Amino acid sequence: MPKFTAKITPFLCAAAILLGFKSAAADVPTTLLSGAMANFTLAAPQTPAPEISFAGPDGQEMSLDAFRGKLVVLNFWATWCAPCRREMPDLDKLQARFGGPGFEVVALSLDRKGAAVIPPFYAEVGVGHLKIYSDRTMKSMRAFAAPGLPTTVIVGPDGSEKGRLIGPADWASPEAIALIEHFLAEAGDARAPLKSKAGG
Repeated sequence: MPKFTAKITPFLCAAAILLGFKSAAADVPTTLLSGAMANFTLAAPQTPAPEISFAGPDGQEMSLDAFRGKLVVLNFWATWCAPCRREMPDLDKLQARFGGPGFEVVALSLDRKGAAVIPPFYAEVGVGHLKIYSDRTMKSMRAFAAPGLPTTVIVGPDGSEKGRLIGPADWASPEAIALIEHFLAEAGDARAPLKSKAGG
């Protein structure tokens, strides 16, 4: 009997987590969770994002808390990850469109070789708006319980997790833009729709 309990407990935990994520679905129109964002899973309200640290653009250690007050699209990726390679230009477009005082795409590389491999990769795939963030320890990925790469987590200005998408996605799609606009409007950032229309 103890062996059976040990085997079933992880499944019960997984089910509880899944129910917790789905409980927030009423806060976001279902029309936003379609198309390119169909696999986006909402987090339960007021779910705090884990505290993580990583190397910033200047090479110095920083934390996710440094982005308090911004809506953050936190993307776990690596240069050797083929799906990451495909979606990175889309994340760059998202940063170009919304980047500013209230929004930031934090593309966090998990390459073992550190930040040195990022600039040539960005140049190769045509990325010009994303800053360089690196965590060669991969501790940040484990803290967020990300099952693989890429995994993208949206963190609100208050430091709470809004939801996540496991696997690649078209982050420059109309559905992704609409979802970002929704979270920005929720945060009281009225400039988002205006900037989007101007940029479209």
